[in-house]
Parts: sequence; structure tokens; C-alpha cells
Amino acid sequence: MGPTRRLGPFPSDTTSGCKTPGTGSKPAVVQCIALGRKNYLFVGHPRAGRNIAVLYSLVGSCIANGVEPTEYLTDVLPRIRHATTDADLDALLPDRWVRPTSA
Repeated sequence: MGPTRRLGPFPSDTTSGCKTPGTGSKPAVVQCIALGRKNYLFVGHPRAGRNIAVLYSLVGSCIANGVEPTEYLTDVLPRIRHATTDADLDALLPDRWVRPTSA
């Protein structure tokens, strides 16, 4: 019995460990996000690695929750400095974020 019979077929993208967009399940997408976040911790400067890992996590959370990342970040980044309580910050998380209504 060869390795493909034991382990199943190889992923469609063997370089990143992620399946191509639109073909994987939600857990596969989350696993891909976690892998990218972990990889970004190993960049030139420790603070830069943490910052990009946080941004990568936010974008990944947006994708996992069906929120457009650009729209989310455009709305949330200016508002985050005005959040004074934990409840204010929680309301800005991608799974709880409410799109602003145009007046």
C-alpha cells in the first residue's frame, strides 16, 4: 500500500499547506489562517511579527465570518481609539461588527 492510499490525496497547494480558495471547508480555512499567523511571527523584528500576526488574524476572522476585510478595517481602525471599555472593543470584533448604515 503506497503513501497516497494510507494518507489520502495530497492537498492542492503543497507549498502553503492551504487548499485553494473556495474548495475547502470552514475548518480548513481556519487552519490556513492559523498557519499564516504562526509563520508571520518569524519576521525581522519581534514587534513587526506580532503586528502582522494580529492583522492577519483580523483579516482571517473577517473571511471566516463572511465580512469583507477592507470594509471592516476601513470602518474599525478609526473607531478603535474611541473604544473605552472591553464591551466597546468586543463590539468591534469581526463576528460582532455591524456594518455602518449610510445616512
